[in-house]
Amino acid sequence: MQNVMIIGNVGREPEVKTFDSGDQIVNFSVAVTEKWKDKQGQPQEHTEWFNCTARGNGLVGMIDRNVGKGTKLFVGGKLKTREYQKDGETKKAVELQVRDIEIIGNWKGDQQGQQQPQQQGFQPQQGFAPQQPQQGYGQPQGNYPPQQTMAQQNPNYPAADGSNWDQTNPF
Repeated sequence: MQNVMIIGNVGREPEVKTFDSGDQIVNFSVAVTEKWKDKQGQPQEHTEWFNCTARGNGLVGMIDRNVGKGTKLFVGGKLKTREYQKDGETKKAVELQVRDIEIIGNWKGDQQGQQQPQQQGFQPQQGFAPQQPQQGYGQPQGNYPPQQTMAQQNPNYPAADGSNWDQTNPF
C-alpha cells in the first residue's frame, strides 16, 4: 500500500475541469520546503513541488471554494505516474492523487487566518476545519491521558534506569 503525506503551501490557484459526464477533477500544486543547517552552520533550504489531483464532486467543490494560492494544507494520497503526448513525444508526470485534505492555514481569500464564510451551504466537517499551526512536532492534540513508560504500564517490564532489574530479569 502506498501512502504519501505532505504539509505545504498551495502554489497556484486550483483549476477545476468538468467532463461531459458531470464528473469533476481539480489540479493544484503544493510546495513543501525543508530547512536545515549545513556542516558550517549556514541555513539551507530546498523546496519540492507536488502536482496534486483530486476527483469526486464533493472534494473538488470543497477545494474550489476554500483553497487558494498560499493556503497551507495537509494532503494525503498516493503518487501516480501518467503518460501524455506533447510535441510528438511521450512525457511522464508524477501526481499526488488526493484522498485526504485538511486546511491548516488561511482559507481562500483570507489574509488573517480567520475562517471565511462558506458558500453554497458547505459546512466544515472534521478533517476540513482550519487549525492554527502547532509550535512543535509530536505534541498530542486533544485530551489524551498523560503518557506512561512501559515500566509504569507493566510492572514486569524492565525500567530504563534498571531499578527493578532483580524483579524483571528471568535469568
